[in-house]
Amino acid sequence: KTHLDRNGITVHWWSSAEGLVVFDNCQQPPRVAERAHNKICIFFGKKWAGVTYGEGGIGSPHGVSVSRGDSDEDRYALVSFVHCKLDEDDVTFIKKSEQDFDALEAKCKL
Repeated sequence: KTHLDRNGITVHWWSSAEGLVVFDNCQQPPRVAERAHNKICIFFGKKWAGVTYGEGGIGSPHGVSVSRGDSDEDRYALVSFVHCKLDEDDVTFIKKSEQDFDALEAKCKL
């Protein structure tokens, strides 16, 4: 399911199989080189929207779409979640933006 993380920044270091889809500002899923050992993928969550008051967008919708045919192998991913401290104004912004978060997630179909 397409979703926004609740953290500030997500760092996707590596995964054992392709499948990560991170949508850009135009709701297009760019290619992520998630199996490469020399690249990382960084994207933003709801707390990022809160601390920036949406100036840089309200987050990066993403999800995993695994289509490996008949493979029943598990997919493993190495991911870090960076949480930022929020003040009351940040929390208020996030709460007021819940409908916007939901609408953005709904626009970006896997």
